[in-house]
Amino acid sequence: AESLAARHAGRVKPRDVRALHRLLSALPAQAPSLEAAMRALEAAARWLRAGSALIETEPAPIVRLRLLVEVLDEVPVWRRALAAAVARACAEGDALPALEAGLPNDRGLWPESADRLSRRLLPSADSARDLGALVSRMFPTLRDAVWLGFVPDALAASLVRLLDDGARGVGAPPPFAPLGPATLDVIALVATRTSALGLSREIRARSPEVSLAASPFFLLPRLCDALFSGIGSAGACRDQISACRDALEIVRAHLEEFGVSVDVVYRIEVIAKNLDRLRDLLAVSDAADADARAAAAFHVVAQIAAARVRDRSVRDMLSTNLHLLARKVIEHAGETGEHYITTTRKQWWKMLGSGAGGGLVTGATIVIKYMVLWGHFALFIEGTFASLNYALSFLLMQLCGFTLATKQPSMIAAALAGSLHGSGDKEQGQLDDLVTLIQRICRSQLGAAIGNVGMVAATALLYNLVHIRMHGAPFLDQHAAEHTLQSFDPLHSGTIFFAALTGVLLWLSSLGAGWLENWVTYRRLPEAIANH
Repeated sequence: AESLAARHAGRVKPRDVRALHRLLSALPAQAPSLEAAMRALEAAARWLRAGSALIETEPAPIVRLRLLVEVLDEVPVWRRALAAAVARACAEGDALPALEAGLPNDRGLWPESADRLSRRLLPSADSARDLGALVSRMFPTLRDAVWLGFVPDALAASLVRLLDDGARGVGAPPPFAPLGPATLDVIALVATRTSALGLSREIRARSPEVSLAASPFFLLPRLCDALFSGIGSAGACRDQISACRDALEIVRAHLEEFGVSVDVVYRIEVIAKNLDRLRDLLAVSDAADADARAAAAFHVVAQIAAARVRDRSVRDMLSTNLHLLARKVIEHAGETGEHYITTTRKQWWKMLGSGAGGGLVTGATIVIKYMVLWGHFALFIEGTFASLNYALSFLLMQLCGFTLATKQPSMIAAALAGSLHGSGDKEQGQLDDLVTLIQRICRSQLGAAIGNVGMVAATALLYNLVHIRMHGAPFLDQHAAEHTLQSFDPLHSGTIFFAALTGVLLWLSSLGAGWLENWVTYRRLPEAIANH
């Protein structure tokens, strides 16, 4: 051990080299049992993950992996022992759970969420032959999956060559050979699942209009079955995967036309993940040489390690699947917000007139509000009347095409957010468009505010004159007027807080409007009503 530490000083600490010596020395010289082989592989992965490295040019586990490869190259006995452990795990272990790890089933979002939550909270009884569980024990965190993805191709190829050489030293076949048939099994299995999802009614309604026999999702499993039977080609499967991706992009584009739901988004996400896994597995099974196969296999192992970690995360699945749904709802609100942005002088004057109309309705709303308050009704009745007053006034503004300045920001925000998202690459032309949009928003908001406030003031003065002529007294006496002014004092009242709360409620209402429009589109209510 001391000699080994001296030869490899400068990479890891001497105690870590001694730990590697103890690990490799403990490997059984003869073919171990499956349980002993899995324990040995777990110990090796634990050594890679634990500790640090004295070289900071790459992640510490990769530095330690380089050291392991060099030590195996120097000591044939350890090389043969580790190869025997890998061969036993691959020969007697069940690779299917590992190769299909991280691919959600087609039960739907909420059943899958409940299943993940139960797996997270309850102990699981994994099979002793489950190689997926072995991968989870070897690489238990997302950090491990990250460094596995950065392992250089040359280093991965060197490790696999050494293990193959160790197996040949005892007259055994390559240790990873038993995984070949399992890879073909999973390719056929995942292709069949993808076909079933792609041919479901919800996806077909948003897919290109082609016959069933011409659908890429219909052809995909048949080409993969031919590969499984030895009469097909991986190139044809890859072309069909690309055709499925193109069809999936059309499905995403049609979400705007047909509306979006949680289940539809979930199915799209499952199909995309299945296609990614098929691509990775085909890269392993159809690699040009052993080195390319080793590099592709390391990539798959990294994907499996990350998938096994995420497989228990309800938050990860919900955030992924609800993202597109929320974006589409916001886009509906953004389309409404674009109506409040003026681009020409004529549109601005129209916005000023629309704001004046909103101010007229608001003035009448305030008069009715005072009448409700002066009625001294029971609180429930008073709240009902006040709610109806505001609801009917907003509906009247909507029907008449009027504008309320306080309603604009919640709608315009979605349109502004969409423009900000589009200018993420900071190109000068897009930034100029963003500045122009902000200028138009400010100008439009100012026009609506001038129309609102000007017409509210004019309506209040005119109604007060009419009230004096009819009743001989102003609508508000001196005490009521002073109390009204005091209630809006920004320093001695809750005006600022209630104004902020109103903004939040208006934003929520814009989300509700976007959700309702999406729901109407998804249920195709306009077409249903027109054809009823």
